[in-house]
Amino acid sequence: MTSKIKLFEYESSSIIIMISIFFNEENHLIFEGTEFGKKKGGTDHVYSYIINPIQISLLAKVLKVKEPQSEKLLVSIRDRFEGKDAYRQFAAFMDENKIEFTKLS
Repeated sequence: MTSKIKLFEYESSSIIIMISIFFNEENHLIFEGTEFGKKKGGTDHVYSYIINPIQISLLAKVLKVKEPQSEKLLVSIRDRFEGKDAYRQFAAFMDENKIEFTKLS
């Protein structure tokens, strides 16, 4: 199994924000954002996109990656969508290319 690849990380006195991508045990691609409140009473929030293996193959084709279930795909995504707007930009890219995904928040 491949490891998580970070696309964005930010920390202030009140919050930590991280965006990462990885494959889960079912070979789904997970594009995940987490926000952790650091102050007492602060809230935690996790949001993600889940892409099934069939759609991962379409994504790999669009990104011109030959091995869909590979770290090469994750690196290609990171190189294209790194930064604080990665989550929003990735969703727009998926929509534009008609790649289906499930959004959880």
